[in-house]
Amino acid sequence: MKQLTTNGQPMKTTHKKIFTRRGAALLAVFLCLLLCAGLLAGCGGSDNASYYIVDDSDDGPTPEEEQAEKAIDGVSLGKWQDSYMLSERDDKPYPVKVRFTKIDSDPKKVQEQIDEFNVSAAGYTIPSMDSSQTYGYVIAHYEVKFPEDYPDGDYGITNVAPEFEIRGIDGSEVISVGKVNHEGLTKTFEIGYQPQGYDFHAGDTYEGAIVYLMVNGCTSYRILEIVPAKDAKDAQHFYLPEKKKK
Repeated sequence: MKQLTTNGQPMKTTHKKIFTRRGAALLAVFLCLLLCAGLLAGCGGSDNASYYIVDDSDDGPTPEEEQAEKAIDGVSLGKWQDSYMLSERDDKPYPVKVRFTKIDSDPKKVQEQIDEFNVSAAGYTIPSMDSSQTYGYVIAHYEVKFPEDYPDGDYGITNVAPEFEIRGIDGSEVISVGKVNHEGLTKTFEIGYQPQGYDFHAGDTYEGAIVYLMVNGCTSYRILEIVPAKDAKDAQHFYLPEKKKK
């Protein structure tokens, strides 16, 4: 099995399989499973996965449930968030507004957008990934509205794409799905058509898009915007990959 990587680092998964004793007759089976798990851990594997068998008679919370208890709120799709961008004129942060508008997870539509970006030769290309039942590319579309009084640079505004990362719903770098923890999914790639100069100015709205790897079918995560603000309280914003339920 080929190993998926993101940002040059292997993605790691931590599996927790929970077994409960159902009478003395199952004790021998449990011990055999535990011994097999020890042998597998000693042998290792090409996917760098770690497997743990846990005797949890109390059926404690899964990693996903533990994450949900510490969930960080965020701005839902379509809602504007007050933010900042660095101006080329003086390299200082100035107010803008940011919102996510759509999340594409359909493999065919996503691949079409990636292929179109790769053909544009914008300096880098999005690497293809091996067929996987676990992971797939997702594209999140967003907008940045620059106010009329935003300072233009000598060639207009070219710094239009914020810095984004993918995080778990608790703000950590772990995405939990059921009893499985997934690491190495934080990296995002900008595939919006960024202005090159003279064609984007104060009052304009940039329509951007980021592509990233995600566990197939998972929406329990946050998109983190790292904000170039002086105030530490404004240094990061979280966005939801779906609309809030009323």
